[in-house]
Order: sequence, then C-alpha cells, then structure tokens
Amino acid sequence: SVRATRLASIEVSAALAATITASICVTGVLAGYAAAVLQGLPVGAQSLLLNFSNPRFPAQLQALTIPLLPLAARLAPTRFWRVYLIGVASLWWMCLIGSASRTAWIALTVAALLIPFFGVEGRRWLKWQLLFALIGAALWIALFHVMPSLLGIESTPETGRFSEFGSMSGRLRLWQQCIDAALAHPLLGIGPMHFAYINKGEAGHPHNFWLQMAAEWGIPAALLIGGATLALIAALARKIRAQTDAASRGVGIALLAAIIAWSVGTLADGYMVIPTSQAMSAVVFALAMMWLRLGCAPAHDGGAAGNRIVAVASTALLAIALTILIALPATQFGRPVSRAAAWRGDPLPHYALPRFWQQGLIGPDADATAGVELGSGEARK
Repeated sequence: SVRATRLASIEVSAALAATITASICVTGVLAGYAAAVLQGLPVGAQSLLLNFSNPRFPAQLQALTIPLLPLAARLAPTRFWRVYLIGVASLWWMCLIGSASRTAWIALTVAALLIPFFGVEGRRWLKWQLLFALIGAALWIALFHVMPSLLGIESTPETGRFSEFGSMSGRLRLWQQCIDAALAHPLLGIGPMHFAYINKGEAGHPHNFWLQMAAEWGIPAALLIGGATLALIAALARKIRAQTDAASRGVGIALLAAIIAWSVGTLADGYMVIPTSQAMSAVVFALAMMWLRLGCAPAHDGGAAGNRIVAVASTALLAIALTILIALPATQFGRPVSRAAAWRGDPLPHYALPRFWQQGLIGPDADATAGVELGSGEARK
C-alpha cells in the first residue's frame, strides 16, 4: 500500500508497522499478566513470552519497532490517540526492559547515542524515547515488583543478566565454529541452514548473522551483504544531513535508528533466524530504501515496453515462488501431522517443540522425523 513517491505514505506505513506490532504484543502481555494475577500464579519472564519459547525473541521485534514509535506519536491526530500511543510505546519499552535481552539493550543504546548527532530532529527522537523508556521502567517496577509484593504473589523476573556471561562464552565457541567452516569452504560455504545441520550440541544458529553468512553462503556473499548494508547506512546518513524538510528528516532518522539497531543486533543474536524479526527486518529495509529514493529522478527510463517486461517477469517469479511454497506441504518435505507425531514419539532427552533446532537436533542422525516418509523405524535408522 506504500507509494514510494510520497513521504506521507512512507511515514504512515512505518508508524503503523511499529504501532500495530506493539499494540498486539502488549495486549497479549497484559492479558497474560492479568490471568496470572487472577489465578495467583507467578508473574515475571513467563508473562512476556507471548507464546515464544524465549523472552529474547520479542525483544528482537522491540529493537526493530521502538525506533519508529516517535513517528506514530507525532502523527497522532487527537490527544486521545497520542495518549494511547504513548501508553503502547511505554508498555513496549517495559517488555524490552523485562526481556533481559542484552543484545537489544545494546542495539538501542548505540542508536540512541548516534541519532542525536543528526540535529534537532535527532534530539527530538531521543526525547521521545527517553519519555517512553522512563514510563516503561516505572511500569516494570510497579507491575513486576510492587504489585506482586502488595498482592502476595510470587515475582520471577529475570535477573543477573549483567553478571551471567555463560551465554557469551557459548557464543564465542559458535563464532569460532563459523570461522572454521568459512575458512574450510570460503567461496560457497557449507550451504544454507547447514550450520544447524552439521553442528550438534551447542545451538542451531551462531547468534551472528554475518559469520553465519560467511559459513553458510561463503565469504564473498558475506562481504557483499555487509558492504551493501554499510553503503545503505552511509547513504541514509548523507541524505538526512542534506535534507532541509524537517518532516522528511524525522522519517529518515527513525528508519536509520531502526537499521542501526538491526546492524548491532545481528552481531550477537538471531535477528535473521527468527521469522518474526526476519519479517520486520524486511519491512524496515524496504521503507528505508523507499525513503532514500524519495525525490530522486530515475537514472533511466526503459519506456512503456520495458516497464511491461519488468512487471511480467516480476509477476511470473512471484507466482512461481508462491506455487512452490503452497505445494511444499503436499511433498515429502511436508506432511506436518505425521512428522509431528513421529517427533513426539521419539524419546528425546529435551523435548522442546517447536525449537527442534535448540540443540542442533537437525538431520537424519538426530531428527526422528527425517525418514518418516519411508514408513518404518528401521528405515529411519
């Protein structure tokens, strides 16, 4: 629905992407919190899961959408909607604080340190974020510390994230495995998703998008994507500084902040592994590219015939991709019901559906469903 030639369209779309995501998620958190209080159950990290298996997964969405929320607050048409948006943004910050995601905290901190250098609009963006964060911190203290104490309910927030560094040493081992794989297969890598396939015991992904790219796709691919990302960030920064329109600068600043948070987050977490943050990353990058091209004349005009060829080719490729995706469940790669039954029936030591990749349990040597189509346990062996 976005018109790449109109600033208002890009701005509204960015604001809606952040607001709708945050609204849905905080509604789920509040509902879970209320249910726990009414039943006298503990409140804490479990209240923030939103049906994810790890409270750090929603934090990836928070790091990508929080930078866009000042746009929504600025666009609020009435006082009611402004109060609503401030409330949603503050609750979303509360969820970020309670997520115990050090990567998301660091990602947004880096963005907050850099954005004020982009003039008045950058400092205005930071003021909005400080307002949201302070209210969010107050809500976190009230709901997860004061209220449980008053009601006599157990509070189980995650603590000690600044002192527990076991996960960091695990990441270092994963990164070393990625480097070894990249050096062993420097040109084309070991294959997409094959880090999870070949590496059993540590984790299903290395918590570093760039090293994963180098290991699975090859060093040239990682350099290409890394160079393109740096070029995009530099182009956004240049255009923001050259932009004279305050509204346009504000949109560019919010999108740059989101991409900075993404760039930092991908260094130590699975932003490009979890489907929700993958999808939001695509939204953020698409909006940033549209804002960057806003007001730029096309380098060349292929004419009506050329445009029709591009449109037909794009439609054909999209149709092929959709056909493949729709057909997959009916092929040997599908059969989700039989595969799920086989998975549940296998005596795994740590059953953690759907995170079958949690300990690298992928492939014919570890996945009970890998040979389910063959029909027998002996065939699976």
